[in-house]
Amino acid sequence: MARLALLGAALLCALAVSTQGSPEGHGTKTEMMGAGRLLQQGPHTNSDPPYNYNCHGFDWAASSSSAEITELCDSPASSFPVADCDGDMQSPINIVTSELADPTDRSGVSGINLRGMGSSDFVLRSNVKVNIEQDMKISWDAPTSGNLPTIMIDGTEQRFQPIQLHFHHFASEHTINGQLYPLEAHLVMASLDDPNQLAVIGTMYKYGNGDDFLARLFGKVEDALEERDDVSYGSKEVPIDMEISPKDHVLPQSSLEYAGYDGSLTTPPCSEVVKWHVFTSPRTISIDQLKTFERVSFNAHPNEAIPTNNRVIQPLGTRAVYRYEATAMDDSGDGTGNADELSSPTTVTATYDIMVSGTASSLADMFNNGARLDNGGFGPDDQAEADLLRQIQRRARANSGAEGAEVVRMMKFTAALGRRRLNQQGAAAEMDIRYYFEGSTDQEEATSAVNGMNPSSLGSSSSGLTDVQQTEVTSSASSLRAGLGLVVAAFFGAALAL
Repeated sequence: MARLALLGAALLCALAVSTQGSPEGHGTKTEMMGAGRLLQQGPHTNSDPPYNYNCHGFDWAASSSSAEITELCDSPASSFPVADCDGDMQSPINIVTSELADPTDRSGVSGINLRGMGSSDFVLRSNVKVNIEQDMKISWDAPTSGNLPTIMIDGTEQRFQPIQLHFHHFASEHTINGQLYPLEAHLVMASLDDPNQLAVIGTMYKYGNGDDFLARLFGKVEDALEERDDVSYGSKEVPIDMEISPKDHVLPQSSLEYAGYDGSLTTPPCSEVVKWHVFTSPRTISIDQLKTFERVSFNAHPNEAIPTNNRVIQPLGTRAVYRYEATAMDDSGDGTGNADELSSPTTVTATYDIMVSGTASSLADMFNNGARLDNGGFGPDDQAEADLLRQIQRRARANSGAEGAEVVRMMKFTAALGRRRLNQQGAAAEMDIRYYFEGSTDQEEATSAVNGMNPSSLGSSSSGLTDVQQTEVTSSASSLRAGLGLVVAAFFGAALAL
């Protein structure tokens, strides 16, 4: 009876915070990178195994087929019991901050090192798609190399690729000191070193100012609904022109303290393969933004939506939950990273057509005259140009996944040279960036990583670097080409000065 009372209380709580239901968005790596599950009251027949949110997960476990639960849930629990949902390491949990353990006491597992993903310059933008469904799952082409997050597990440093982001709303899944939040975001990551290992970053939202990233997301969804005949509520994997910076758009903007523990997927099959990292400082969301999730849910499935898409809190059992503070790449670096430490790096050089004015134009002139960050070519009055060069290299490194990136050529042209014409926005120019990958990265993979970038991510309109377009990618042999480019640049620079 105690369990039944708890179930009733949980359902009343879910009803109090109001509206919708649907899929969690977790699953096997293949499932997570594919289509989302439908929102419906009946079992999720396109998931394996099928399930629903009628009882917020009470009826998923094989041991939950009691007559009381079957009657209260108004559905036969025997239609989707899952043995793994009875495990001893289930998620979500209640996190009690005063009881968090010292991470040095944790055996075999470290906290997460965000590395490049902790930089504003790490942006996910390739092939971004959104499900116009209740969980608003966003997916992209997952990066496979470079400065990815790492977790030490059983003596091996595993690299994790972020693969999708989704939301639980009107009731968070985890609670902190017993408190439910109106929204919880899950950034799901898959290990590149163990196909059965996942990691999830959880971020809470409290009521307050609207979230800029969510505002842009909702705007892209509305544009797609209005402008495309093949898009409607309920559409999945709808392409959108959207950039996701985990640091700026998902992580808390204040403290990076988080609770780490070993847990599970929060939907069937409830596999206990997740390293959880739940941040204890929330972001904010407005009431109107929260209502957007409601509108999407009910419009996608007007006759089938049920309250919330959260699983009830699971017993902690004998597990410990540990206190961490996230570590990340220092944004102050120049982007060249640890390229000098690589004994035999795989290198790729990309050529970009650019327009330069203001600071970017000055940087191109200084670059042609031999100024570099490591040779004292930038004086006290040239900090704006030096900062722009560092920014370009940091962004190139973060967005390509390379270990390092270096601008090796920047040359302006005139209309007489037959290149891009001069216009009011500035002068036409070219820029070469050399990308350094670990030697274990083959040439094809490195080239694909560079080609997968959005060139516009290198630009800075405030500094006069605009209209960035990639025109060529070459392999390690490009070092000779770059050197010849500097000679040509010097020649034309002298000629134009006459």
